[in-house]
Amino acid sequence: MEKTQTQLFSQLNDNQKKLLKHLDPTPTHIDLVALKAEYPVGGVASMLFELELMGLVRTVPGKQFKLT
Repeated sequence: MEKTQTQLFSQLNDNQKKLLKHLDPTPTHIDLVALKAEYPVGGVASMLFELELMGLVRTVPGKQFKLT
């Protein structure tokens, strides 16, 4: 059974939720996401990977990410 995005959002930790607030359907470079969220780029990369596996974020060429 596939989980809805609402169900997934309720399972996110506070850091993941904060990170999602800095993303939208327009691709944003990972460095800018990290700067806005005030997290190190390495941590942001890890969180974005987790969010991508959940189907909430999509990778775009050029180290950019967007909401699905």
